[in-house]
Amino acid sequence: MVFSSDSSEFSLSPFEQALIEAGYLSLSQIHQALMEARRTGTALPTLVEAMLGESLPEELHRQYQAQQRFALSVIHGVKFFDHNQLMAVANTEAIASLLNRYFPLPICRQYGFLPLHYREDPGALLVVMVDPSDREASQFLQRQLAPHRLTLRRRGVTQEDFDHLIDQLYQDPGVQAALNTHGPMEISDDPYDGKATVVEVTEIIEDLPQQIAALHNVSPASSTSSVSTSPTTADVSVTTPEIKAEGPEVKLANKILILGLREGASEIHIDPQDTKVLVRIRQGGNLRMLLEPLPKELGPKLVARLKTMTHLDTSQTKVLQKARIRKSYNGQSVFFYVNILPSFYGEKVLVRVVPSLEKLPNFTELCGDRQGQESLQTLAQQTKGLVVVIGAAYGGKTSTMEAFLGEQLGQNRSVALVSDPLVHMYKGINQLEVNLEKEFTGERAVQSLEEQSLNVVAVDPLEDEETAQALTQALNQGRLVFVSVIAKDIPSAMMQLQQWFEPAVLGQHLKGIVSQRLVRQVCPACRLRVDVTPEEQQRFGLPQGPIYRANSLSVELMAQPMIKSRLCRQCHGLGYAGMTGVFEVVPITPELQQLVSAPCSHGEIISGLNQAGIASPARTAIALVSQGVTTLEEVNRLFPQLPRQLSPQNAPTGAVAPALVQSQGAEDSAPNDQWWQRLQQLENSVQELNQALADLKKMAGDRPSRTRPAPAPHLNLDLMAELRALEDLSAHKKPKPKEDQDATLLGDFNDIEELLIDELNPLPPALDAKEATFISEEPLDNPGQDKFNPFKSVIDPW
Repeated sequence: MVFSSDSSEFSLSPFEQALIEAGYLSLSQIHQALMEARRTGTALPTLVEAMLGESLPEELHRQYQAQQRFALSVIHGVKFFDHNQLMAVANTEAIASLLNRYFPLPICRQYGFLPLHYREDPGALLVVMVDPSDREASQFLQRQLAPHRLTLRRRGVTQEDFDHLIDQLYQDPGVQAALNTHGPMEISDDPYDGKATVVEVTEIIEDLPQQIAALHNVSPASSTSSVSTSPTTADVSVTTPEIKAEGPEVKLANKILILGLREGASEIHIDPQDTKVLVRIRQGGNLRMLLEPLPKELGPKLVARLKTMTHLDTSQTKVLQKARIRKSYNGQSVFFYVNILPSFYGEKVLVRVVPSLEKLPNFTELCGDRQGQESLQTLAQQTKGLVVVIGAAYGGKTSTMEAFLGEQLGQNRSVALVSDPLVHMYKGINQLEVNLEKEFTGERAVQSLEEQSLNVVAVDPLEDEETAQALTQALNQGRLVFVSVIAKDIPSAMMQLQQWFEPAVLGQHLKGIVSQRLVRQVCPACRLRVDVTPEEQQRFGLPQGPIYRANSLSVELMAQPMIKSRLCRQCHGLGYAGMTGVFEVVPITPELQQLVSAPCSHGEIISGLNQAGIASPARTAIALVSQGVTTLEEVNRLFPQLPRQLSPQNAPTGAVAPALVQSQGAEDSAPNDQWWQRLQQLENSVQELNQALADLKKMAGDRPSRTRPAPAPHLNLDLMAELRALEDLSAHKKPKPKEDQDATLLGDFNDIEELLIDELNPLPPALDAKEATFISEEPLDNPGQDKFNPFKSVIDPW
């Protein structure tokens, strides 16, 4: 196999440069030899020796072989042994034992691999392969090693070294005994041979080079696979199933998974575009680029590689496919949930990263407010009842639920968590995942836990009434239930809960509601220090002094080469690094319990929360701004209606008050409270009126009104005619005194006439309602006048 540049201008390798420096060939002869090697597929040293008529020194042969091994390592993504390393690792007795236990030698020779070393703890088998990207060989190895719970480790070897080692093994007596022992071997097409117990052990993530840029310098081999792409439909099809040299997709897939783990990503997105492939990760709910845009040609091969790793059908490119794989990273198991969706430009891949974590989160890590931490800790001490966690999608609800469950585990209680989807794996928690394809819904998951004698049951998230009814049974049995609900605020969540649960059940079992919002933490490495303006101080109630703003860069600016090389290493130009929670904890008081025990409206819930004196989360967010944790832009994003949120009644103890409220004395606090109560009553009244108006409109439907006349069928033409007439009048109108321009109201309110008197063009006489009126296309007194065209002033939109 010859590796040379496909461009018209050759870039000389170290071996070719050495030939020129040693005086064997000139530059033109090197170019001629490279073109002949590309055409015939002959190795370059063989062609050079034929041209010279003599053999090259052994040092040049070793240099060429090292160059070939490096190119093979880049293409296949695994390290290649040289001859000395292979002979040092290869032990014929150990190889004979492995052949006798796992693979017969003819099968190894057929597929081009050979087992070299076995490691017991953890179980792994080192295999050298002539073509590490051979899909059939990799699938065969995985099928044979899965029942033994072994991890496959691959290394590459050249064809010459492989043949030399095979010849040595055929001469070994132990291998000959193994050949006599093994009969004909039947190869199953089933990845797990129909076993009932499936052990999801795939090949481990290989040790990869540090340079990602080297990946883009390798062009995939086009001689072994055929990729056909339509400019409109992006229909990608691989014509040959036996792809022997898949290019850098093996290294690329491993690199993407490793970088996603290192960056702490929860999701990895691979999105095909018109001319490129985007690779992005989600961190804390935010998407950012993980790698530079990849060439479009690598997209189908990368998807095919991920399908091979997950045992999916590589020939299907127009259907949705899902799978799960397990990897070993830093001694811990990591689950990757792969979802492949056909899109316009190709197949889009979503990989959810589910790591196995030892430690559950705690409230100190999640909440930056001490008062919020104490409120959450108090709510976590409940032993029975219902606790609801609400928030937006990707709003941190799962982490809060896990913190509650961690507190319950500390009290030696049995805990079960039903998730859709599974986000983290923890020891000590019985975790169930909803699978609608297998009809394992949330309702069935909760019902299956009824006979497990559990103390705590959690559902993340609660999305239907059936699951809520199953949880009602758990509540009646005296268990503690945690649920998460996707909602924008507490009143919306409580109204949704009243639709899922019976109001009497909520009134009896509801213990507390936690509403949370995630604010991005400003990057401490590149944040900008600014002073508070008087307007910000008056609006937000910030004290005098400096605050911080995010040094966020636009996507276009970050794409510039000079800026790209100088981006902040902590936030990568986003201006924010990490997130913290802003919590609103509502313990259920007797008044709120009485309120939720019966059906109630949105306004009644707001009024009940205000009367309970629940602290506004906006105050907590502004306190984080004064502490340098976040920015005012984040506060504006989370709380667009800030004046309503910052009422003095909702201010928590110790919060910074606005300047106006701060300057008032204790004697003015009562009128202020009355003013805010009056404002809230007016808001509730407006909401009720709007609801009543909407109901009336719904009841009225499309029936026309009896008191109002129906609109004219050509109202737009009449309007344009009137406008044109007014323009014609104003074009030659003379200025008049102010008293002549006033409007005169007649006795009947329906008749309003505006005096636009013109000496040259007097107004026509008024129409008599008792006489018939005739309308013609042209005025009767002036037939030769130009006809008015109402469409003359309309601009053609096309």
